[in-house]
Amino acid sequence: MNTQRGQSRVSKWGWGILLTISTLLVLNGVALFFISARPSTFEQDTGVAMSEVRQAFPTVVDEVVGAGQNLSILLAGIGLISLMVAWEGFRRQTRWAWNTLWVLAATLLVAGLKSVLLDGRSDIGGIYVTLAAVTLVGLLLARMNNHSGRSNIIMIASLLFYVTGVLGVLFFLPTTVATVLLGGPVSEQFGIDDAGPIQATGGVVHLASIALFAALSALEIVAARWLGRSLKKGAILGIAAMAPGFILSIGMVLPIWLLLHPVKFVLVLAAWKKLQWVRHETQLSSRSGVPAP
Repeated sequence: MNTQRGQSRVSKWGWGILLTISTLLVLNGVALFFISARPSTFEQDTGVAMSEVRQAFPTVVDEVVGAGQNLSILLAGIGLISLMVAWEGFRRQTRWAWNTLWVLAATLLVAGLKSVLLDGRSDIGGIYVTLAAVTLVGLLLARMNNHSGRSNIIMIASLLFYVTGVLGVLFFLPTTVATVLLGGPVSEQFGIDDAGPIQATGGVVHLASIALFAALSALEIVAARWLGRSLKKGAILGIAAMAPGFILSIGMVLPIWLLLHPVKFVLVLAAWKKLQWVRHETQLSSRSGVPAP
């Protein structure tokens, strides 16, 4: 059976995530085509200034730039193919489209792990691994329906809140705060070396920002626990913590949080009607045979 009638809102959000990831790949490929020709990019990749190489070996610069642009064309082409496949899945819910996009998730994961483990580029690798995780969420949502899928959405949202919350507390509180307090250079966080305007300020502003980010991450852990119990207060607390956290993520250029915060927001909205204001203890007690107090 190739198509399904009455495509659920949940599955449309899943396909929407896949469409977004594919669009980002296309835009990334187009941007890299022009960035590859910049002298700063050449020097970052080779460790030698473009002008020096052009004087000694005039054709080498053109070959290196051309190779980078060829790779960007391939990347844009892969993104465009994925975009067309995701659009087919969004329109008709075809199984072959869903199965094919698992290749995209696997490709992003392998590319990310290769960049981190073999090339030592944790900045690029972290972005690709995060894109793979977001793609996986989109794939899971794309096969869900409104009835059986919404509890799974709550589970996924709770898990993502746990991931970003624990990472924020473990990394930003002890490492970055300690580095700033000791007066040394700010340590890299997930491959981002003083990339954002907040890091550039240093001192009190940076310290206050990362301390606030760690506190917001702790609130995300609490929100994750409440979401795991299907409570609306978990969604409210999670959104309240994500709003300033997203702003800080922009200021500190943290791609993992910049990608996962919008995904968590969509998941919370998708599961809102399934969440409860108060946990129904009567249902739990009736299942166990113990009368509710």
